[in-house]
Amino acid sequence: MGRILLAALLLLAAVNAYAWGRDAHRLVAELTTERLTPAARAEVERLLRLEPGATLASLSTWADEVRSPTTAAWHYVNFRQGEPCTYSNELCPGGMCVVAAIERQARVLASRAPDDERLKALRYVVHFVADLHQPLYDWMHYVPLLQRKPGALRNGAPFKDLPEPLGRLR
Repeated sequence: MGRILLAALLLLAAVNAYAWGRDAHRLVAELTTERLTPAARAEVERLLRLEPGATLASLSTWADEVRSPTTAAWHYVNFRQGEPCTYSNELCPGGMCVVAAIERQARVLASRAPDDERLKALRYVVHFVADLHQPLYDWMHYVPLLQRKPGALRNGAPFKDLPEPLGRLR
């Protein structure tokens, strides 16, 4: 009964969600931290020691903070309107989508690369896994980005049709 009540409360809270920003990324990272295997936890903690005081939650928004034209497409994948949300490589031309970005960064994380490169990959993986699980992109999520980096959405990504208020900001 308690699980059903908790699930209902979480669903009600989700209805009021207004953007998938900093708080949501941190929450996904905190939930991830709680569910790490002992071996994964030990390795994550070892990498986090490169930045004293860092946690997965504190790293979870870094990829948005350093987003550039080169990495912007790594944060999403566009599904075709009116079609099932089934991933295929066609949706990720040139490997420029969140799925391919997670795969690339996971390979670095699992490799024998230097620890600073592996920590950077961990930052990306934590962020992109949260991006991938975002229930719906809300254009309001991009207002702070556009205030910091005018022109960041020059091509309208990740929107096929840019919402009119966001178009005015752009």
